[in-house]
Amino acid sequence: MNSETEEKPLEIYFVIFYTHDFLFFSHFDYNTKTSVADYVVNYALNYALNPEVHEIQRTIGTDKPMYDQDFRNIRRVATPALKFKDFRHKQKILSNPLLSDHLIQYSMANFVDHALNFQYNAIGESLLFGMEKASNNFPNVGSQEKFVPLMVYYCVLFGSKGPSIFRLGKKHCVCRAVYFPITALKRSSSKFSLDHAIEFSCIGKNYEIEKLNVQYSTPTQIATEGDLKGPHFVGSIQDFDIPINVVPLPGYYGGN
Repeated sequence: MNSETEEKPLEIYFVIFYTHDFLFFSHFDYNTKTSVADYVVNYALNYALNPEVHEIQRTIGTDKPMYDQDFRNIRRVATPALKFKDFRHKQKILSNPLLSDHLIQYSMANFVDHALNFQYNAIGESLLFGMEKASNNFPNVGSQEKFVPLMVYYCVLFGSKGPSIFRLGKKHCVCRAVYFPITALKRSSSKFSLDHAIEFSCIGKNYEIEKLNVQYSTPTQIATEGDLKGPHFVGSIQDFDIPINVVPLPGYYGGN
């Protein structure tokens, strides 16, 4: 993250976004089978929500990750995203007329929430050389899980308001987002419950963990819910008057 970003006033947003197409992530894979989990990793969101930073946008990747190099240039940093149906204050948002996007209202009201399994010919249809030819030890049929369209997620975004439309996932699924500022921010070190997912590495030695649900995800581990005691922000989601606890990110916007 660059120093220019760190000098700006603190801006934090509560973000709701939904998918226009099938969202494909490979959270877990074995051989030719892939499956998805209930979250979207923040590494993918950091690339998606910084489309104007041309240095990090690549058509073809390298043989090793470039996260450290790329993330020094980004202007916005996101937390991992969880399904909106699991947000504890979702009913207050659903009942508020300020949310004018009818597709989001429909999806949240009906809680579109499942993945479909697609089977495909695993021989000759992959960029991996190991799949180009048939093998006695390699299945000829593979399967992928994809989330259906109109899935709704939420996350917290540090930095500035992001694009209203962005592309996400291996197939560049189009997503539409709405941003709500988190205001009346106050620092606290008391006990609190997680209101958003966070990288496990963000929970340092200054925190006392009472309980924590941690899920493994490449390239990091994600804490999705829990009760902790330690430094955090207490704020309010503007327009909805919803209280929210925000864990600061190390080295960025109030982090240690």
